[in-house]
Parts: sequence; structure tokens; C-alpha cells
Amino acid sequence: MNLGTIAKLAEKYVADNSPHILTGIGVAGTLTTAVLTGQASMKAARMIDSEQYNVNIHAGANERHELTNKEKVLLVWKLYIPPATLAVATVTSIVLANQIGTRRTAAMASAFVTANRMADEYQKKVVEKLGETKESQIRSEVNQERLRNDPVENKQIIITGGGNVLCYEPFTGRYFDSSMEELKQAMNDTNYMVLNYGYASLSDFYDKVGLPHTEHSDEMGWRSDRGLIDMSFDTNLATDGRPCLTFDYGVEPIRNFYKVH
Repeated sequence: MNLGTIAKLAEKYVADNSPHILTGIGVAGTLTTAVLTGQASMKAARMIDSEQYNVNIHAGANERHELTNKEKVLLVWKLYIPPATLAVATVTSIVLANQIGTRRTAAMASAFVTANRMADEYQKKVVEKLGETKESQIRSEVNQERLRNDPVENKQIIITGGGNVLCYEPFTGRYFDSSMEELKQAMNDTNYMVLNYGYASLSDFYDKVGLPHTEHSDEMGWRSDRGLIDMSFDTNLATDGRPCLTFDYGVEPIRNFYKVH
């Protein structure tokens, strides 16, 4: 591996991890600024005391001259150049890390919306070309494959108290007990929120079916300009042989759902 390759790899690493690097610099800079400021303050106090003593010695016993604030600042201001410079660099690092993170989040959200739109268009085209019956058969096969690749034996089944039918939530891959009636009611209640408030989060839907929130469920949701949730249901077999109710949201939840245009 030559120096050019190493330099390119290093450049890529820095670019990929720039928010973390800048945040680390900001944290270290904050601590170092505090230490340097403390050290400068102690030195400044000693310098002011020394200068005050010298002034009084030269002034004589009957005359005492107190240093003015301006005189004190002119005496010690150079001591604060290093911590002030570091403070500026620290703030700059934190601002840049935030800007990079914001741009990347916006780019990811845009890509996610584009992927969802392409998936919706693809599904509509499948229905148009093959018909609803064939599309439903394909969707059922996809759901069966999901269950096969995500065995119920490896999961903890969440007891929601809303029914005794094994269900599978596609967005998080969680198994839970509920019923089709409960799921339809949750869909209708969530759609009511979308119609009346302009949006609803995935967490709102989870609340209505008794599922705990996830790390991202508050960030995902539906908004009125993209249409209402139109869940489709299917019954498949879990890997332990039990019937399992699977479903799709029809309209997938998106990021920035609360930004109604």
C-alpha cells in the first residue's frame, strides 16, 4: 500500500467520520478551554497583586494607588489569548459538526422519501400489469418469506392485551398478540389524527395497538398530503407452525412527516 492509497483512505475516513471527529474536538476543546482559562486567571491574579505591590512601594507609605480596571486589563490581556483562541475553534467545531449532521440527515430523509415513492410506483405498476389477485399472491409470498427469515422462536412475543392472534409488525420485525379488528381500529384512529391534525407518528399507531415505542418511531409517521394508511392483511404461517397475521401499511411512514406542505 503506497502513500497515495493511505492518504486517500485517511481522507475518506475523515470525511465519513467528520461529525464525530468535530464533536470530539469540541468536547476536548471545551475542557481544555476551561483549564487554560483557570490557569490564566491564577497567573493574572498574581500579576495584578505583584503590580499593585510595586505601585504602592513606589508611591510611598502615605499614598496608595489602586489599579484601575483598564490598567488591570492592559496588564493581563495577553494571558487570555490562548484560551480565547481555543474557545473560538471549539465553537467552530461544534457548529460545523451540527451543520454536517443536519445536511446528512436531510439527505437521508430525501433518499428515504424517494425510495418510498419508487416502491409505491412499483407496486401500482405490478397491480396494473398483473392484476390485484396476482399482486396479492406475490405480497403473501413476500410476507411468508419475511416470517421465514425472522423466526418467531428467536423473538419475544409482546403481549398487548388486544387479542390472541399472533401478528408481525413489518417495520420493526416484532411479533405481538392482537387481532385484525384491533389493527383496523388502530388504523382508523391513526387516520383520524392524520385527517384532523395533518399528521400522525408511528408511535401514535404503536400506542393504539399496545406496542412500545422504538428509537425511531417518534421520527416516522404519515401526513395528510401523502394519503391515509390503507393497511392490507394476510395470514401466513410462522416458523413454529402457528397462523400469523401479517400486514403492510399501504402508505409507508416517512421522516419529517410533521412538515405538512
